Amino acid sequence: MFSILQDRFPVSYRSLAQVAKVVVLGGILACFGSNVFAEQPQSTDDSSDAAKKEKPASAGSHSLVLNYSDNKPDGKKSIAGSGEMIRFELPGDTGRVRAIKVHGTRYGYPQAPQEDIEVTLLSEDMAETLHTELVPYSLFKRLKQARWTFIPFKVPVELPKVFWVVLQFNAERTKGVYVSYDTSTKGAYSRIGNSEEDAKETDFGGDWMVQVLLAK
Repeated sequence: MFSILQDRFPVSYRSLAQVAKVVVLGGILACFGSNVFAEQPQSTDDSSDAAKKEKPASAGSHSLVLNYSDNKPDGKKSIAGSGEMIRFELPGDTGRVRAIKVHGTRYGYPQAPQEDIEVTLLSEDMAETLHTELVPYSLFKRLKQARWTFIPFKVPVELPKVFWVVLQFNAERTKGVYVSYDTSTKGAYSRIGNSEEDAKETDFGGDWMVQVLLAK
């Protein structure tokens, strides 16, 4: 083909080759459309940011966790005839509690007792009961190793800035929950008891591993 073109048009072989490349490339573009190798157009609207704004936030992003422990238990205890008490302070003047988490494990018979655990929220001076939540004993599993157990409240509870959480398992020799404790905070926030009448300092120099989950 190149020899025929050279006879009719006095141009160099290299020029003819370049012309041929253009012709071939032009044919390909004509067959597949002129935008085959074109860069995709960029939208002026940042759809990724828009999607993030429109995507419903997860439950975790609407909550705040109050926690003293380093998540490393240094021991565990069950208190017969009394309860585990721990003091919390809200970041604001008031807040709503939607759940708590307790690090521990149930002991006793394989079948959980057919009764409720009592979670009581007290005022700062321990004199006033702000709320009582009853939850099934079966929430706590009988395990070789303690773990966090989630205890949801039926509805979020409005609380003042400082309050106490009291756990009452009605523990006995054949039933109860070993609640883990952490000694990194030296027992500054925890007591043993049920109210201001019988509250006393812990004898293990640590704090109960309890977390409070707040709802916004």
